[in-house]
Amino acid sequence: MTRARSTIHPRVAAAKLFMAFLLSKDFQAYSPFSSIRDDMPAPQGYRALSQYTNTDHNDFHKFLKDCSGAERLRVQLERYIGTPQGVSPLEDVI
Repeated sequence: MTRARSTIHPRVAAAKLFMAFLLSKDFQAYSPFSSIRDDMPAPQGYRALSQYTNTDHNDFHKFLKDCSGAERLRVQLERYIGTPQGVSPLEDVI
């Protein structure tokens, strides 16, 4: 599974705890989204994420490592929908 690197945040322990919560059975049982866990059923009307053939976590990992490819996609998306607006998710607003 691919996850964000928690080492870029000054509160590494809090980031790890938050990730553990998001991946917990308790949270994913009540989440309106499909679970990434194999031991959790998909929401009614949907298949398990592993049954979709248009996703591959290995390809996603390769994409994330290709910084120039990710940058090209960012530029292309900004052309279509504009630049992101609002508070940066990289800044702690608490």
